Amino acid sequence: MSEKLRSVFLVLVMILSSFSAMGLPTASAGSVVISEAIEIVEDSALSLRMPTVASDSKGNVHVVWSENTNHLWYKLLDARGNVLIDSTRISNSGQVKAWHPDIAVDSNDFAHIVWADKGGSA
Repeated sequence: MSEKLRSVFLVLVMILSSFSAMGLPTASAGSVVISEAIEIVEDSALSLRMPTVASDSKGNVHVVWSENTNHLWYKLLDARGNVLIDSTRISNSGQVKAWHPDIAVDSNDFAHIVWADKGGSA
């Protein structure tokens, strides 16, 4: 292949590659990134287990966890880690054995929380 033909070929490849990138969607952050450790619950002698986290469209962070598998707790932080809703028990005392909580936030920024209730199992 001659030098002239090779040069033309390389120029065409560069031109075509710039056009091909025009149709690709741009990447954007789809999740909240907190770069510093934030204490969700103060030190406790209780067994705090199975935390789950979700974020909403404003970057608020929703956290749910189980305490001794007897209670479920919820906390809401803004994108900077400031408390919007402090730790709040969301299950009735002694009526559930809450395992594997999960949280999802819908398009209206409402949090939906589910869990497995092992209170009736042997």
